[in-house]
Amino acid sequence: MRKAEEDNFGLSFLDAITCGFGAVILLFVLTASNDQSLRNKETADIKGEVDVFDEELVEGREDLANLRNTLFQTEEQIVTAQGLADEVIRETQNLKEEISRLDDETLAKLEHLNQLKADIEAKKKALMAQMGTTRVDPGMDMLRRQGNNRQQYLTGLRTDGRRLVIFVDRSLSMTGETLPEIMAMKAANPVERQGSEKWLRVMEATEWLLATMVETEFFQLFTFSETTEPVLTGQGNDWLATSPETVEAVLNKLGQVVPGGGTNLERAFRRIESFSPKPDNVIVITDGLPTQGDSVALPSGQVSGEDRLRALEMAERAIPSGVPVNVILFYLEGDPEAPSSYWDLALRHDGSFFSPAESWP
Repeated sequence: MRKAEEDNFGLSFLDAITCGFGAVILLFVLTASNDQSLRNKETADIKGEVDVFDEELVEGREDLANLRNTLFQTEEQIVTAQGLADEVIRETQNLKEEISRLDDETLAKLEHLNQLKADIEAKKKALMAQMGTTRVDPGMDMLRRQGNNRQQYLTGLRTDGRRLVIFVDRSLSMTGETLPEIMAMKAANPVERQGSEKWLRVMEATEWLLATMVETEFFQLFTFSETTEPVLTGQGNDWLATSPETVEAVLNKLGQVVPGGGTNLERAFRRIESFSPKPDNVIVITDGLPTQGDSVALPSGQVSGEDRLRALEMAERAIPSGVPVNVILFYLEGDPEAPSSYWDLALRHDGSFFSPAESWP
């Protein structure tokens, strides 16, 4: 009976130990399983972070490549800008040299102009001293056709008659003999236009005419381009008494005229009708056929030779009957019809035609 009780105790103890050992094993298994899940999760997280780092690395490499390209382009732009800067510096230096050269030329022209004005003033005083005492010899001849029989002979320019009207062309072409010279003067300032060689010759020719007015008691002087204006403002329809003082005043005003614009000879000739009594003689100083007219429609652009001949024809119709018209024609390149046309005009109006040489007057 005692032995049976001892066996029951031993079995129960073994069962308890076995259950405990099983529980330990189960606990170990459960714990190991949880650790593996945690490790797997941590591994997955680390792999995710590595993938993110890889993407950032790829993006970083792309950004680095872009930065290198940008740097290369910037360096190229710097080189280009440096080249442009050097070119701008060279161009600026060239412009400075050109401005310096133009300044020197302008100064030289001004000095030449002042010298010419001084010479003109000296000539003016000498001519004024001779006026009223002796007639100034014109000192040159010209070819003239006069009368219905179209006789040709050499004679002096007519400045006789008691009443004389002089028309001086002040258009832009009176500043040069060739088209390039005229286009250059179109961009020139007033002083340069007044100092052009051709315009100074026109001034001297006008002075010469005024100095030869020994028999003239009254006169009037107009300048014309697109409009016709008296040199002495407000005296357009009045005769000026010939005197050294009046002539000097007219010449002083003429020296202030700046050439420019086109040529409307018709408006000049229409001023003749406004005088009472009519002039005994008219002298026109010009260099070519008119480029504008009031009685003929001319194109707004380039005017052809035929158009200019029609403008001259309409201008001639404005000349009153019985008034002699003389023409002094300065040289102008590219206007071949002008000499013969003005020659015929002077012939039809009992006048003279003269094309001066460079040495005149």
